[in-house]
Amino acid sequence: STIGQLARLIYFFVSFNDLSGTIPDEFYHLESLTYFTCTFTSLSGTISDQIGRLSHLEYLSVDGNAFTGTFPSTVGNLTNLRRFDTRNNFFTGTIPSEL
Repeated sequence: STIGQLARLIYFFVSFNDLSGTIPDEFYHLESLTYFTCTFTSLSGTISDQIGRLSHLEYLSVDGNAFTGTFPSTVGNLTNLRRFDTRNNFFTGTIPSEL
């Protein structure tokens, strides 16, 4: 995947399309990322514990996908996070107390 080469990427919006598969590990190298909106696509799989690397992230919305598993505790590293929207998925467990 070449997405990891977009080191200065700040906004990532991929909503309401037929995007499918999982979030590639390279995505979690986008350390400048501030807004991630991926709503109503067909993405699936789990959210990697590498999400904690996205320290500039303020807005995380993955509403309306097919994600599974639990959110990793490393989401607590996202100290700038202002919006956390995970509705309409198949997550299990509780919201990490680190939030």
